[in-house]
Amino acid sequence: MCFVEARRKVITNPNCLLSEFNQMFKKGVNWYNTEKLLQLHEVEQRKVSKYNEIHYKAQKFNIPPGFSGTKVEVIEFEDKIEIYHKENLIITHAYNVPITI
Repeated sequence: MCFVEARRKVITNPNCLLSEFNQMFKKGVNWYNTEKLLQLHEVEQRKVSKYNEIHYKAQKFNIPPGFSGTKVEVIEFEDKIEIYHKENLIITHAYNVPITI
């Protein structure tokens, strides 16, 4: 998507600068890493405890200091979870889905 926009920009403005392309690319990567990933995976919110921990699917995960009492978003992948605060990745944990019998 970013390359389509870049090509269109060159056609309409042949004198554009490389710094403009870099800014477009950065914006595209940021969009993909936040908005697109959130659309592809289920996102759940958790509140960080005073011990800098969250519970997710019967497991406990540590959160870096400074987030106690805040809400974070948890995105689950096949082998990991990513924890975000205000769209910024704060930590990644290895994760195995619990087996239920």
